[in-house]
Amino acid sequence: MLTDKQCRTAKPKEKLYRLNDFNGLYLEVKPNDKKAWRYRFKLDGKSSMFALG
Repeated sequence: MLTDKQCRTAKPKEKLYRLNDFNGLYLEVKPNDKKAWRYRFKLDGKSSMFALG
């Protein structure tokens, strides 16, 4: 499970990367230092993603 400190101190890299939390929830860190929560799940056998911020 990600901590508040890990999320706040995640530094941007040359390419987008993800910090996995649990059960499909992850923090996406973009090269421009923007961060957004995403939730990946399957619905009717199809992979989907829900943007949380």
